[in-house]
Amino acid sequence: MTVQQGENPQYDEAIERQLQFARLRYASIEANVAHDAVVAEARRKLADANEAETQAKQALTNCKEAVKLAKANLLRVDVDLRAHRRAESARLQQEAEKLGAKTYATNTPCRNGHHSPRYTSSGACVLCDRIGWEGGRLRTAEHHV
Repeated sequence: MTVQQGENPQYDEAIERQLQFARLRYASIEANVAHDAVVAEARRKLADANEAETQAKQALTNCKEAVKLAKANLLRVDVDLRAHRRAESARLQQEAEKLGAKTYATNTPCRNGHHSPRYTSSGACVLCDRIGWEGGRLRTAEHHV
């Protein structure tokens, strides 16, 4: 014998509870599927971010190596340039001594940036020497001698 809906209230409540349970279970499964999709997307984004971070770290390492190499090259060029300037200045100074001149000119500024002649006897910048005497620094030293 089959019971019809509405004939037995207890039976109807039991069926309604089973349907409600089935709906909740179905909603839970849908929520889990949606959650799994969100988690999978988040994991994919995290993997992409990790890959980008790895590439950025490699690029930074490459840049640091390039800067280190450039600094070494610059230092070598600077050392070569300074040696060339010293040799050129020494050559000009010797030529001026041979000619009996008191000063000679170089294309290189002194350590204070002056483009003035230098003394043949010492290689000192004439303008630096004049500034030192005018400021009294060397004049005071002269009185103590």
